[in-house]
Amino acid sequence: MAIALRRLVWMVLVACIALDARAVPTIDQQQLDDAGTGLVVSDFPPVGEFGANGLDGAQTFTVGATGYLVRIDVPLWLSGVFGGTPGARLDFDLRPVTSDAPVDDDGLALATGSIDVEPLSTSPPTGTGEWTSLRFSPGLAVTPGEQLALALIANAGTRSTVDLVWDYSATDDPYAGGSLFVRGSNASNVPVILSWSPAESNPLRDHGFITYVDPAPEPGGATGELAAALCLLATRARSRVRSGG
Repeated sequence: MAIALRRLVWMVLVACIALDARAVPTIDQQQLDDAGTGLVVSDFPPVGEFGANGLDGAQTFTVGATGYLVRIDVPLWLSGVFGGTPGARLDFDLRPVTSDAPVDDDGLALATGSIDVEPLSTSPPTGTGEWTSLRFSPGLAVTPGEQLALALIANAGTRSTVDLVWDYSATDDPYAGGSLFVRGSNASNVPVILSWSPAESNPLRDHGFITYVDPAPEPGGATGELAAALCLLATRARSRVRSGG
């Protein structure tokens, strides 16, 4: 009986180790061309130029892996030294795609987050190692073939003297699984775009991005809670078997 118990405990512990190994998020989708057109701010769709009406940016993509989307890295930078609302933040979300475009209703976002604006670099990133990580906790459950949009939203009430830039590609359509979209306006004399639309100046470009999917169960989900409970019980049982209790 004791031998059978030991075997069962070790089997569960091995499964727990395998579960931990699977918990490392892996790259799913990516578009690495962020060279744009000479890296001139006016040639980019600035995300939330926190004056005027604010301009939002989005990139659609097609999921290629099953799991939980927990992080997206993007090339973000400020066009100069930040000056504006202290504690300024950039909002971001994952939202559904309909008719190949992000849904307009912000209330339909599937996952949301925000980051501080001021710490961002004042020069374009020189490689993906300098891209900004946008994290979602808990992660969003995704399946292959699903279309989603990452949207960066001008934070209401935030004002800045500089633009926040989300770099895009120097070539047309480098990513076949999605497209770049803008909404709003980046100047008081520019008409407001009410619905997500391709960038008028460069409609075929794609924003830079890297998505990360965690194939393991989310800790907060029912499956994750059951797995965690089994691992805890196995650990305690192993201790008792060792101590003879």
